[in-house]
Amino acid sequence: MPLKKRKMWLWLLIAASITPELAGQTQSDVPILDLRSYGLDIPPGRVRQITGQNVLTTDTYGNACVGKAHVAVGEYLIVKLPDGQLAPRKSDEASATERPFVGMPMDDLAEELRVGALADFNIRKSKHYIYIYNTSEAFTRAAVVILESMFNGVNTYVKNMGAKTAAPDVPLVVIMFKSRSEYQEYFQIDPSIIAYYHILNNRVVMCEETPLARVDQALADQQLISTIAHEGVHQILHNIGAQSRMSAWPMWITEGFAEYLAPTTTGQNRRWKGAGQVNDMRMMELEVQIKARDNANWTGEMITESITARQLTSVGYATSWGLTHYLAKMRKEQFRSYLQELFALRPLEGNMPVTSDGRIPRHLHLFQKHFGDDLGAVEERMVKHLDRLPYTSPFADKPHVGLVIAYEDTNKKIRRIGNVFHNDQIAGQWQAAQLRRLGLKENEVQVMARTFANRVQAVQAVRQTIGN
Repeated sequence: MPLKKRKMWLWLLIAASITPELAGQTQSDVPILDLRSYGLDIPPGRVRQITGQNVLTTDTYGNACVGKAHVAVGEYLIVKLPDGQLAPRKSDEASATERPFVGMPMDDLAEELRVGALADFNIRKSKHYIYIYNTSEAFTRAAVVILESMFNGVNTYVKNMGAKTAAPDVPLVVIMFKSRSEYQEYFQIDPSIIAYYHILNNRVVMCEETPLARVDQALADQQLISTIAHEGVHQILHNIGAQSRMSAWPMWITEGFAEYLAPTTTGQNRRWKGAGQVNDMRMMELEVQIKARDNANWTGEMITESITARQLTSVGYATSWGLTHYLAKMRKEQFRSYLQELFALRPLEGNMPVTSDGRIPRHLHLFQKHFGDDLGAVEERMVKHLDRLPYTSPFADKPHVGLVIAYEDTNKKIRRIGNVFHNDQIAGQWQAAQLRRLGLKENEVQVMARTFANRVQAVQAVRQTIGN
């Protein structure tokens, strides 16, 4: 499959990926933030943290309600409403109260949501979720099972890592569209994005129909269930208190941690299969990138690009998952300490200056604080860790290219190296990287390339040729 097509359907969205602009610093080092990039049309203002304060205000429809003060920005309060949405309120639109905050009952919320484009949608409820959908029964059932099967496991994992969690105080809403046209009309979004979690309205929205289905239905199904779980992790973390809504975690760990917590089985009994299982889709993406590099000289560049990124490419998602997997499995205490620093961030904390090329250098400083300065060593150990993981390529049954390079070493002895790829472009990148590493030109080596019916046949042939 061409690279640009793979990139297209590997993109995911979370509204938290938008970092508020730092509009300045006060003398007390309290930032003044411009939240328009979050979708909040309020003036930039100084941030003030508020804990445990409920307010009398109005809901989305103008009805009186009790809200929960989330954070203050200038003269505005950001208030959590009973339906889970975060909304700005001027100081004269919200007054302190001793009345308790109570999330909206599921039945009431369902009826409130079933208007306009969602008027004829079905409703399904589970222990923690309310689903508004017109998707097929098979897709709906898979989403319900995956999300409910992962809720307790994700909660337990982050508690064991030191997060202070609590049960969600509002229903978790999931809206599912069957067709892309309905999905796009509901919320104008990049057509390549098939699901997202929105920080402000606290809802996961997804689409059953994907561009990949026109290419390979089996891969499309795998992509869908992976995406359901990924966006579900974001929603869970923000609703149990592990990740404060509107706190600014580095993007690499926001997405890498969601990928780490999201693996699902792919058979008929699609369920969450536990934190830290191998993510075959991300392994495939990493395999492509690693093979295209000169792996004799790991400089740390690959992980630095992801750690400092304000926004991630699909390669960045894969690298972030791989780095998270390595650190969680092999640097356990440091990883726990790093997460605990992030768990402690309150709303709008963690925002750092962004450079003109879209980088956040301070995220690298935080990483080095916990994992050390030698990023080349971290990168090399990550690659070796990933290389040992069991991995089933999503393209295993597709044609693969087996490529072997034969060359003469300094002792005039013939050496052979080889590898397997699922398209010619990646094979060519790997070949060029190996010639650079060996310091050889094309006329100084013999290259043997052949296409096989599947990955297994290609691997067997390459191993026989190089004598492994």
